[in-house]
Amino acid sequence: MNISKVVVVIGLLTGLLLITSVSAKSGWQFTEQTCITSDGLLLHAWLGVSSGSNKPSPGKHPLFLLLPMMGKSHDSYKSFINELSYFLQSDTLYQKQPLPYLLSFDLRGHGKSTSLNNNTISYRSMSHEDFAKMPQDVAEMTRQVIADTSLHIDTNNIVAIGASIGANTAIMLTRLLPGITKVVMLSPGIDYRGLRPAQALKAFTGRSLIFVSKRDTYSASSSQKLSAVNRRCQLNVFDGKNHGTNIINNNSEAMNKLLRWLFMK
Repeated sequence: MNISKVVVVIGLLTGLLLITSVSAKSGWQFTEQTCITSDGLLLHAWLGVSSGSNKPSPGKHPLFLLLPMMGKSHDSYKSFINELSYFLQSDTLYQKQPLPYLLSFDLRGHGKSTSLNNNTISYRSMSHEDFAKMPQDVAEMTRQVIADTSLHIDTNNIVAIGASIGANTAIMLTRLLPGITKVVMLSPGIDYRGLRPAQALKAFTGRSLIFVSKRDTYSASSSQKLSAVNRRCQLNVFDGKNHGTNIINNNSEAMNKLLRWLFMK
């Protein structure tokens, strides 16, 4: 990341590596989390706490899951995290509420999540069967994090935000984590590497949002079909051909729409 940080190693507790980093730009403090999944993947994610959340809160905190697109790692959400911080700081209404925690992932075969039973894996050579394990990976890490009652996470207020293959993972995750109330899909596909989200979206009773670019042809066609299966799914189509997190990173209108939607009652 190109922002200044202070990094402190906290320790190693029951297989969970804790590394705290303070982003001088966003004011969010991140702690690295590790989880060994049921098939032996060493999965990495970063738990973010706003500097405004450091003091005990009278309520429980929502949890936002951030799932990157193919070939990207957890830091692909840094622009979103910065804008989220500014958004929350600018409105006194949100300052009086428990602020959300962020859990930003390196998905299977990406970033640091490349060790499987002491072998190195990469998304470049993974099979459809490997990609199919992504929703379960995310669910296992999320369950581990929310089990820490000292965090005061509202387990019935989880928001999954995903880009591209992360978008498909996000909606498919709703079958594994009943506490998910909202899902954001940035450039989903009818079928990304065997991840087919239509049935999960059709069954989802929470609120869902799709962002897609007109000239991102496969995702645009997929998004039209996917939004049609659930009447509560809101589809937003933007000019250009930005894909995944590039939609919000390169379009301030899209970023602002996303932030307002996330906190809409």
